[in-house]
Amino acid sequence: MHLRQWPVGSIAGFSLWVDAYDFRSAVTNGYLTFVGIFDLFGIQARKAGLYDQYVNLGGGDSWGNIYTAFRGLIQDFSLPGAMMYMATIGFLSSVAFRRCVRGEVVWAALLVAMYGFVFWTPIVSLFSYTAHIGAYVGLAIYFRFFGRRRRLVKPARELA
Repeated sequence: MHLRQWPVGSIAGFSLWVDAYDFRSAVTNGYLTFVGIFDLFGIQARKAGLYDQYVNLGGGDSWGNIYTAFRGLIQDFSLPGAMMYMATIGFLSSVAFRRCVRGEVVWAALLVAMYGFVFWTPIVSLFSYTAHIGAYVGLAIYFRFFGRRRRLVKPARELA
């Protein structure tokens, strides 16, 4: 029933969660954001379903989930840490974008990873899945070794 109402995170539910969240609680040091890596290296086992809470959105039978990558970032790194994490993601994305526009294909793997993270934020952190991380690492390795042999993208200055 809840999945049909809110297949992705509810902004109202997230807002209610932020209002009720105790920001003095201990941070989880990246577990919710990078749960796949934590599980892969045996640091902490993955639990089934990262978030199991729902919030009442104003009484009655109106419930919403609080699935979002931002919730994990806040719990992992605190509110200032989450803002620094997102600023870093934005900075790295802009660097990768500018390098790709110049024709440096090696940066495309980082750009794809950052775009994937942003598009997946209504659910959870994309980096919590080991398959996605493996795919990005494989893409980076491919671009590193095969992207230089032949230019896959023409630089923007050559198109003008």
